[in-house]
Amino acid sequence: MVALLALGGAAEAKKKKPAPKPLTWRIILYKDGNFGGKSLEITGDVPELDEYNFDDTASSFQILEGYWQLCEGENYTDTCVSYGPGSWADMGSDGLRNNRLESVRRMQPPAPPPPPPPAPKPDLTRSIEARSSYAATIEGEGASRIVNDVTFRGITVRVTVKNAGSEPAGASTLRIEPGAKMAAAASYIAAGEHECPTGQVPWPAQEGRQMTCTAAASGELIATAAGTAMTCNIPKLAPGASARCVAVFSVLYNYLVPQFGDWYVTAIVDAGKKVDEDNEKNNGAGDQIRVKGDDLPAP
Repeated sequence: MVALLALGGAAEAKKKKPAPKPLTWRIILYKDGNFGGKSLEITGDVPELDEYNFDDTASSFQILEGYWQLCEGENYTDTCVSYGPGSWADMGSDGLRNNRLESVRRMQPPAPPPPPPPAPKPDLTRSIEARSSYAATIEGEGASRIVNDVTFRGITVRVTVKNAGSEPAGASTLRIEPGAKMAAAASYIAAGEHECPTGQVPWPAQEGRQMTCTAAASGELIATAAGTAMTCNIPKLAPGASARCVAVFSVLYNYLVPQFGDWYVTAIVDAGKKVDEDNEKNNGAGDQIRVKGDDLPAP
């Protein structure tokens, strides 16, 4: 048991951080230049060098340890200059005159310089526009409108990623996923399935009923399916530049919507692969976009 306790005590001792090394000071004064002639080694404060018969004598010096202040007057007065470790073969070449030194004292190391300001970073922001598509029969006008046979057809989403920062942003991946309600109806929803020709995407008209095929605008990227999600490879973006991703989620067959107005999609820039997570707003959490069918009243 004693041996075990001893081992445990040794392990605890190993965990302790070593004590900081105490500060030390050493300076050597030389009567002649180039470290020649009579010398005097000092390790503490000396307000009057005449105590050592070395006043008005030094012409060169070496600081072996610590920081020192050298003064031409007694008690650290008159012209004073502070030095760190190093060698000075000619005292008269660096602020003090030869044969005029009267006192020396130890100094604390200078405070480290403040850290440089953080480098500018890219600032990726997102703006999102989405429309849902329905097939519905609407009777009446205004408050008397009646909606019959509402069938959800899908959602088209446009996500613009912009570099609002002052530095270029590396390439990133934009992922657009079905929200909770859409995911619950995954057997009805297909990522990227629609009937428009190549290079075109559906864009529902107001009230979400008519599905019009629209050519992708210049610079738009049409997302590709990745399981139940859609992804776009966003290129490198210079400051102020942007790229827009278009994603389509369609219904594989007619799905009667019992209560619509809370269909969601989630747009996530997966910046962890190529762009620092700290460089991008809301990274990982994503944005939820509520798709309401443009004020189409509930059936």
